[in-house]
Amino acid sequence: MATQSRSGADKAARVVLGLSKTLASSLELDEMLARVLDSIGHVIPLDSCTLSLLRGSSLEVRAAKGRAKGSLFARRRIELERLPLNRSVVEGGEPIALKDAREDPRWNAADALEGSGDIRSWMGIPLKASGEVIGMLSIDSSLPGAYGERELDAAGAFADLAAVAVRNARLFSETKRRLDELDAVNKVGAAVASRLNVDELCEVVGERVQAVFRAGVVYVAVWDEESGLVRVPYYSNGGKREAYGPFAYGEGLCSHVLKELKTLYLGAGVGSALPGLGASALPGREPASWLGVPISSGRRALGVLCAQSYDREYAFSDDDVRLLSTIASTVGAGIRNARLYEEARRMAEEAAAIADAGREIGESLDPDEVLHRIAQRAQSLLSRDTAAVFLVEPDGSIRAVVSVGAHAEHFRDFRMPSSAGIVGRVVSKGSGEVVNDVNSDPDRFDMPRKPDAPGDKLVAAPLLATGRVIGAMAVWRGADEPVFRQNDLDFLSGLARQATVAIVNARLHQRATEEARRSALLYESASAARAEAEEANRLKSRFLANMTHELRTPLNSIINLAYLIQEGDGEELPPPPGVVETAAKIENAGRHLLGLINDVLDLSRIEAGRTDLALEPVDLRAAAAAVLDATAGLGRSPGVELVDELPESLPFVMADRVKLRQVLFNLIANAIKFTPSGSVRLRASYSPAEVEVEVEDTGIGMDPDDIPKAFVEFVQLDDEMDRRVGGSGLGLPLSRQLVELMGGRLWAESKKGQGSTFRFALPRSSPESPRGQAARRARAPARKGPPAEAGN
Repeated sequence: MATQSRSGADKAARVVLGLSKTLASSLELDEMLARVLDSIGHVIPLDSCTLSLLRGSSLEVRAAKGRAKGSLFARRRIELERLPLNRSVVEGGEPIALKDAREDPRWNAADALEGSGDIRSWMGIPLKASGEVIGMLSIDSSLPGAYGERELDAAGAFADLAAVAVRNARLFSETKRRLDELDAVNKVGAAVASRLNVDELCEVVGERVQAVFRAGVVYVAVWDEESGLVRVPYYSNGGKREAYGPFAYGEGLCSHVLKELKTLYLGAGVGSALPGLGASALPGREPASWLGVPISSGRRALGVLCAQSYDREYAFSDDDVRLLSTIASTVGAGIRNARLYEEARRMAEEAAAIADAGREIGESLDPDEVLHRIAQRAQSLLSRDTAAVFLVEPDGSIRAVVSVGAHAEHFRDFRMPSSAGIVGRVVSKGSGEVVNDVNSDPDRFDMPRKPDAPGDKLVAAPLLATGRVIGAMAVWRGADEPVFRQNDLDFLSGLARQATVAIVNARLHQRATEEARRSALLYESASAARAEAEEANRLKSRFLANMTHELRTPLNSIINLAYLIQEGDGEELPPPPGVVETAAKIENAGRHLLGLINDVLDLSRIEAGRTDLALEPVDLRAAAAAVLDATAGLGRSPGVELVDELPESLPFVMADRVKLRQVLFNLIANAIKFTPSGSVRLRASYSPAEVEVEVEDTGIGMDPDDIPKAFVEFVQLDDEMDRRVGGSGLGLPLSRQLVELMGGRLWAESKKGQGSTFRFALPRSSPESPRGQAARRARAPARKGPPAEAGN
């Protein structure tokens, strides 16, 4: 018997020694634990045995042998509360051997386990590492009393080897994990530092997480707050890349992580946990364990980093959660930087596009060409689909004048009714819009490009010119493109402003060209008319000069003869009765006709620019005195009084002496002519620059509106009065032109029935000049006494 015991002990020693060598050559834990169980069967009689590792308050079966245990318990986790006997081994840290398990009260709970009803002998040996229980070895047999001290000692040796194998595998796994984690973190950090594209960054991160975790599913989701969608740039299922379309925020566990901004780990029972988390199961296989870590920047959620296992519950450890959180924090910084860069790049491209559009507007006045370039920029920066420019037609319809992109040919000259569709609504309201679901919009209007499909998107901005909407710019995106955002509308509005400038400039240029063409035609007509008028004026002036010369020669003879008849000859018989009176009338009529001829000749010379003036300092007081003497006998009624109210001393004026007297004579004679009774007064005043002369009468006057007509040649305001007093209507126009030729001005004030006042002003001349002094010495003495009476 002793020999048999020694033989069994030697065999056990040889098996343990061989097993230890075998375990030293491998670091694969499950493989090592399976070899331990295989070796135990060579030393200890058994029906089944299991090796379990402690996971919190439960035991996870990592290796099983015998009966149905292999398929029943592999990778199964059982709470210690269900196994009081196992709990005693784990918590007590001491092995337990039962000759008949059915006699132990602690075994009752174990009877509920499937396949354990025929067990009689049972051993439980703790696995210890550094004095800490890390698991348990259990061996059983259907024979009672199968295990004693020898079997318990042998089982303890195998348990120690299993504990060493677990410790070594864990140390290796921990070291490898640390290296993998460090490598993953370093590569993610390098990707963050070198990539400024969000999708590229997510792909690198997803690949590193998949390499470390080797999970069933790994994905990186990015949340776009403005669109309300969660995109998935990276999705791996079973190690294979798959496309995963965007989904609305609020759906699934990912949205729960974004909302709470906290890590979510479901080690088991994922499906049953979904309703309580406000999520629902997605189509397909349900994961056994699910881990999601938020990607954030500060307190702002940016996305989710997720790993799932379809095969194992509690597939992820605390170290996994920590690693995934570290990677997520790094990715958060990268996404934030990439978005900032993308925003800066987009703004730079948009600013450059708007600047280019402004430059092109200055380089070209062809609206079609400029609008086509602007539409191309809008389409290239905003869409892979189509862009178009619409203008409001005179009949109120809206016409596509420019189109670019995938469906450009269908838009050319397309018209739609006023206010039709989303574009018409933008034109009517005068404000831009973003519509990210065209198909569901109540004002949708099928464009020629295609009927709007689910997911089609539209952004449109009005063309505003001086507060009036003249059209709109529109850009479409297909279902496979991202949604439009506010900054897209802002950019399109900027291009729309440039398009408006191009249209307005083109219209102004077209209008200016037409005006210039019309002006050229008018100028040619005016030039021809002016040439004809100048030729006619030249001929008129020549005719008048010839006629006045031809008229004045015989007229002077008639006047002289009439004068001689009146004078008579003392040696001859007196003329017959009435001859002298008739000769006087002939002389007066002749002189009047000669004055008219002279006035016409003076006007013709002024119009022809051939009037010569002898400007010199003139004594206004002396000139006025001479004119007053000449006009004293012009009064037609004894009730008209000619009153001289000139100051005793007046400055000299710069004028033509003869023309100045002519002006004074015309104004005084005209006042007397239209004053049946009352007075005609001559006044003057002066300032440092000029002398102003005033002729005021109490005659019939005229309407203020008729005053300008009085200065038009050959115009007579009162035909009846003119026929009674005579006149040609040349005196006032000639006087004004003579005053203006001498550097002065002439004007009038009048009221119907209250008389008229005519004034003219001439520039002063220094009386200290030699000519001024000579004129002062030669001037006539000032008049004394009462004013001269007007004769009949």
